[in-house]
Amino acid sequence: MKTDTIIQRIRNTGLPYTEIEFQGTIETPFPQLPYIVYIKPLIEEDKSDDGAVYIRRVKMAIELYTDRTPEEVLEKKIEEEVLKDIEYKKYQTKIENEDITQTAYEFSIIEKGKING
Repeated sequence: MKTDTIIQRIRNTGLPYTEIEFQGTIETPFPQLPYIVYIKPLIEEDKSDDGAVYIRRVKMAIELYTDRTPEEVLEKKIEEEVLKDIEYKKYQTKIENEDITQTAYEFSIIEKGKING
């Protein structure tokens, strides 16, 4: 599986999304809740014995931000559509000073491919 596959699945949820964080400006303000932030890679390890192919373990995270309370329907959508064939750890916390809830999913995927060159 490739990280591009995960990003496409996130896109298919229909929720606003970005990598790392939204940059709110006058021209492009922060989106309304709920939205998704993904982080890739947290850690990346390349391995190639023959110099022609690579195997890469990529640790990623998806964070769902919702208004005040957890959104079970959106969580289920992420779990069944984005992470449907991936093992993950799920965490949830309230961010009191912003009055929002963060539901985070941490997981690893293995990418395989040919090295260009």
